[in-house]
Amino acid sequence: MGDPSSSSDAGGSSSTGRKMGPWVGILLAIGVGMYFYFTCASHSKQHEEEYQRVIHAYEEAIFHKKVEVYKQEFKQKEMQLREELKERERLGEELKKANAQIEVANGELTKANKIIEDEAAAIAEWKTKVDMESKTVTDLTNQLKDKQNETEYLVREVKMLSDYAKRKDSALGLVMGTLSKTEKAKTEAQAQADALATAKVEGGGEEEKKEEEEKKEGERRRLRRLRWTAAATARGE
Repeated sequence: MGDPSSSSDAGGSSSTGRKMGPWVGILLAIGVGMYFYFTCASHSKQHEEEYQRVIHAYEEAIFHKKVEVYKQEFKQKEMQLREELKERERLGEELKKANAQIEVANGELTKANKIIEDEAAAIAEWKTKVDMESKTVTDLTNQLKDKQNETEYLVREVKMLSDYAKRKDSALGLVMGTLSKTEKAKTEAQAQADALATAKVEGGGEEEKKEEEEKKEGERRRLRRLRWTAAATARGE
């Protein structure tokens, strides 16, 4: 940008030239006329002094006119300078306000960036928690499946044990029934043997003793067969 003072000087000079133009022309024409007049007239001392007075008056008039014009230009330049100073002050105030607004905007931007950073950190933390919870849910789901499989296995085992217990109870009932029958038969056989022994003692016959021995042997064989059958039944179940 150019210097305002230089532009003002240039404008002032041109303005001075425009204002002094008519006066200079008039005064110049008068001076030239008077010069020719006094040249053509006698060259007396009086005319010479008159000529000098005219020239002096002409120069003084031009000088005063220049002084007046310069004063007007000085006032105009002073007013322009004051206006420029006011404008610069106004621009300075506007610049201060703009800088203050920029500082406020920078502060708000800093706060916004801080909020964004905090939100990003919170989102990252939340995502980590979600991933951990998802992994936990997956682990719990797998554990639940394992527990379900284990439960199904235990249910099958319990059912097998229940069936086995039922079969054992049936076999045990059969064995107990067989033993009960065996004991009953043994008791009956013992009673019969005692009765026969009593009868033999009273009769004293050899044949009766022999028959009694055969019956006892047969009873013992029958008891052995019953015990073997009961044991085999228990082992098979």
